[in-house]
Amino acid sequence: MNETIKQFTNKDVIIHTLNTAIVGTVKSVEDKWVVLENDRGERDIISIDYISRIRDYPRNKSGKKKAVVT
Repeated sequence: MNETIKQFTNKDVIIHTLNTAIVGTVKSVEDKWVVLENDRGERDIISIDYISRIRDYPRNKSGKKKAVVT
């Protein structure tokens, strides 16, 4: 699973866990952990065991991040 998640390194993503969604940039994937950094520079470390979905942050036609994500 680490190799699959590593393709998102340095990309803006939305990570869905068991009960929440976290937005940020994947900084690294090591062992069974993902380091995610948000726009304010704060970092979260998430266990791969609790991740149910990862996707690229949606963007509009001009390449800017969409304001509302569903």
